[in-house]
Amino acid sequence: MDAELNQCWRAGSAPFDGVTISLRNKERIPLSDLRDTLLVVVGALKELWHEARLYRMTDWHEHDGNLSRPEETTWHEVEEMLASDGSLYAARTGDTYVYIGICPSSREFYLRFYLMDSDDPDPFWPREKVGQYGSFDLTCDQSVAQMVMERLSTMRIPELESCSAKEYFDARWAGRNDAS
Repeated sequence: MDAELNQCWRAGSAPFDGVTISLRNKERIPLSDLRDTLLVVVGALKELWHEARLYRMTDWHEHDGNLSRPEETTWHEVEEMLASDGSLYAARTGDTYVYIGICPSSREFYLRFYLMDSDDPDPFWPREKVGQYGSFDLTCDQSVAQMVMERLSTMRIPELESCSAKEYFDARWAGRNDAS
């Protein structure tokens, strides 16, 4: 998360005035299923924001709350990241609970995904499931979330949940309790 998104989250303004959809109960899915899911999500977002200036960032919100600098990206680069299981795995951050975030300059949505390292098991994840597993969430307005959830309804993934974006990010923040 960058400084601008952090301010939006704290103020409860877009996209955090909408909803966040995610896998129910912080479920994680195999890399290939995550990639297929992200292809559907990215496809839907690209339809709506095909002309948008995009940013990619490292999201430390659930790790230690540190902020990162956004880097400009394109839909083509995002799709290249999703071109294969290998390219998606190579895009991971390598740090526990550190996501990759994608958003437009308008901050109308915020897509994040997280991939576990094969050799660095999460202490809260069953050891027999360690490997190339991951999760995602999408923060946006209700109408976009509904469209994405409908498109994902036929996918072979666990049930999705939708909740207040502000509450979702409030509950997952791992930073200090200061006003930074």
